[in-house]
Amino acid sequence: MSMPVRGLAVVVVLCALSGCTAEGAPTDVARPVEDVVVGLLAPLSGPDAAIGTEQRRGAELAAEIVNDNHREIALPLAAGTGLPNLRGARIRLSVADTTGTASGAETQLGRLVDDLRPVAVIGGDRDAVAAAASQRAERLSVPFLDAGSSAAYLTEVGLDWYFRTAPSDRILSAAAFSLLARQSAGTVALVRPADGSHADIVSAIRELAAETDVQVAATVRVDAAGKSAAAAASKAVKVGPDAAVVIAGTRDAAVATVRELRERKPKLPVIGLGQGFTDPEFVTKASGSGEGVLRPVAWSADFAARNRAAGSVDELYQRRYGTPMTPVAAGAFTAVLALAAAADNAEATTPEAVRSALRAADLPGGELIMPWVGVHFAEGGQNERAAGVVEQIVDGKAKVVHPTELATTELIWPSSSSAKAG
Repeated sequence: MSMPVRGLAVVVVLCALSGCTAEGAPTDVARPVEDVVVGLLAPLSGPDAAIGTEQRRGAELAAEIVNDNHREIALPLAAGTGLPNLRGARIRLSVADTTGTASGAETQLGRLVDDLRPVAVIGGDRDAVAAAASQRAERLSVPFLDAGSSAAYLTEVGLDWYFRTAPSDRILSAAAFSLLARQSAGTVALVRPADGSHADIVSAIRELAAETDVQVAATVRVDAAGKSAAAAASKAVKVGPDAAVVIAGTRDAAVATVRELRERKPKLPVIGLGQGFTDPEFVTKASGSGEGVLRPVAWSADFAARNRAAGSVDELYQRRYGTPMTPVAAGAFTAVLALAAAADNAEATTPEAVRSALRAADLPGGELIMPWVGVHFAEGGQNERAAGVVEQIVDGKAKVVHPTELATTELIWPSSSSAKAG
């Protein structure tokens, strides 16, 4: 082979190895960037449709902030377009309706994985629905990022592909009992669902009561429709508690129980736990009887007003949807943002790589819109840096009253004697 021919052969081999085109340009520049597909399971129909709508909005807004240039928002991945470590790849959100049922969640998760091969699936449903979805995700080996449930058992069954950004029942209950201790409350009446649901919250409350020397003086039950609320309220106030702790999985039960307690003891402090109290329509449906109700939440619009990033996101949310952001929407927003950061850090778009990145996630609180220390998943998948703040309904609006360093208004809490006197 002559020297010129041998030189040409070397050039051809080098081009083949480096990916040159006929014009000498690297082929990876011309190759289109693939979207990062993320599934979202939400109850878009059925009794929880309002919650599902909030979840979808929050998730879509987070994807928009990652995909488009929002450098005015002080959050990671907001400046620039797409995921920088994946050559600007965009988050493509695929939303599926669970109808608020376990079977619906399982079916839709399977369809998403079979049809779209997402890097992960985000869920924001009730505990039982999240449990079914997480089990199906485990069998299909795809990360399931839970933005809505709070039951402790989901992080205790040894799932390898399960992660939860939201605070657990115990974390939220701890915020409530921190407030009770601050107010030197010695006794509480516990109102729980009649169907035995929310057992994790009940267990957490009993443990926290023992740790803080608070006596649970009475335990009564209310059905999901709130029809037994009057009888339950009568039994609850009869023991003369310093406060009532009400667990409600539905808005109807929350509204009915608060109304009946207010009729019997207008000044009795009421602390609400469960999705019934975080329902977007709780305050309006409860009307005047909701005034003064306290509720631990993972996110507060009141907090957002004093946090630069959270305020900017809330403002954008209101421009997009014509309504303030809710804790439900903020939870879905944060899950998408955490997942986008994990995919970017993984520099890969396989479920296995994203799972590894989620396990190593270490997002500081300053890079979130939540009043948390940050995001770091402990063994079992729970975000151990999640936290809760306690809001109080004041003049029809939710205001942060605890912890004191984050409070925007003074807590309204009558003394024990006035509460008992009604």
